[in-house]
Amino acid sequence: MSRRHLIPGQLRAVYYFEDTLHRAGPEGGRSLLAAAAELGFTAVVTEPVRLPEWLVPTAHELGMAALVAVACFSDHADPILPENPHLWPIESTGRRRPRQEWYTGLIPTDETHNATVVQRCARLAEQGVDGVIADFIRWPMHWELELRAPERHQETSYDAITLARFADWSGVAVPHEPVSAAERIHSEHAETWYDFRRMVITDVLRRIGEAVREANPDALVGAFVVPATEPQRMTWLGQDVAAFAEHCDVLFPMAYHAITHRPPSWVAEVTREIAASSGGVVVPVVQSTSDPAVSDGADWGPRFDAADFADALAHAAEAASGVVVFCGEGLTPDRAHEVARSFGRDTTPALSNRRAKEPFESHHPLLRSKDPA
Repeated sequence: MSRRHLIPGQLRAVYYFEDTLHRAGPEGGRSLLAAAAELGFTAVVTEPVRLPEWLVPTAHELGMAALVAVACFSDHADPILPENPHLWPIESTGRRRPRQEWYTGLIPTDETHNATVVQRCARLAEQGVDGVIADFIRWPMHWELELRAPERHQETSYDAITLARFADWSGVAVPHEPVSAAERIHSEHAETWYDFRRMVITDVLRRIGEAVREANPDALVGAFVVPATEPQRMTWLGQDVAAFAEHCDVLFPMAYHAITHRPPSWVAEVTREIAASSGGVVVPVVQSTSDPAVSDGADWGPRFDAADFADALAHAAEAASGVVVFCGEGLTPDRAHEVARSFGRDTTPALSNRRAKEPFESHHPLLRSKDPA
């Protein structure tokens, strides 16, 4: 399995958390991926700190692609801030951006960290994965919560490293003190500031793409895109999707309808908008559950049932020929059935169209979790 055998826009992928795969081990992992393949999935996605050695060969044995995501500017999975406090984003108040739920962003302007991210992507490509997806490739924002109340978003970062890079890049002299720097930037140089922010993120993605393709010319390169409006992406996040498309094979908008408090039909809307804005190949990521047993207590929005999940899959299919389901741990038996139906693997009526809240029980024994707290 390689990029030349993949049609990027026709991916049918399922995302599994790293701890699920490590807990499963080689034998259980094969069973897990075989069950996913039986539903019609053609690829598995995970975001590993440590890539399970069995994952790539097992996926290939089952005719699936193995894609890995890399957290570029987030400290949640493999924390480095305790030893690298200079990477902590600074708000216009001069204070550190606070942790929100599981999320603490990192500044994207430190060259040592950025080089480490690029090298990690290249090493994964060398390990034979079929694709590398840049995740958290943005300026800090816990968008899952902040897009619900945009007025609460605190832009960053006014740290010493970022201010120095901005001054070097733009030729604009700014104060060293964060509060004064933020005031001058936004009163006199806002357009230049946002150009700089987009340049920083796009340049890291460009370097990732070049490094991955040098390490493995067959590897697919992708990026996860925040489902914000285009003005929000271009300013708060530094995600210029048209520029992204120049360096990526696929853009993956995280079209999580429940997390963003949107109806399932919104999945098609945001997918079409990003496709039109980017001119690139777009594959939406669809939310499978908001159950606290799966989210580990994080706020993934209001509960929704299998019928709503089926609607989200249908709207994804309206706007794109591929899809990623986030996450496999959320596929209860009736939701797994909806996946099979969506992929044309099962044309019988849905097992259940109940609009009730079902307790969490996965379609696969390895994924069964405790009842929600």
